[in-house]
Amino acid sequence: MIGIPLVIILAIVAVYAMRWGLASLDLSFTGTQEMIDNLTLGYKLEQQMKAFQMFKDAGYTEQKVKLYMPLNAPGETAQTLLQTIDCIRELYDMFGRDHVLP
Repeated sequence: MIGIPLVIILAIVAVYAMRWGLASLDLSFTGTQEMIDNLTLGYKLEQQMKAFQMFKDAGYTEQKVKLYMPLNAPGETAQTLLQTIDCIRELYDMFGRDHVLP
């Protein structure tokens, strides 16, 4: 294993997929480290958001970003949901409201 976080690898794969004509990026998404850990996803929130930034920096700003959120997952609270909404707002700032579909 070369030690590259999975979320970074997936971001790179997504960039290549867009070059090949993929119209949207569909991802499971949560906006708190607590929920990422509860769901045993194996990465850090910062890595997740950096992957989105890499996607944008690569010039992919016109495709749809579809977020699939595990609402009411084990450990989900009103506070974690509000934090996820804050992260979605960051994605709105990155890609534009019309391109992010929660």
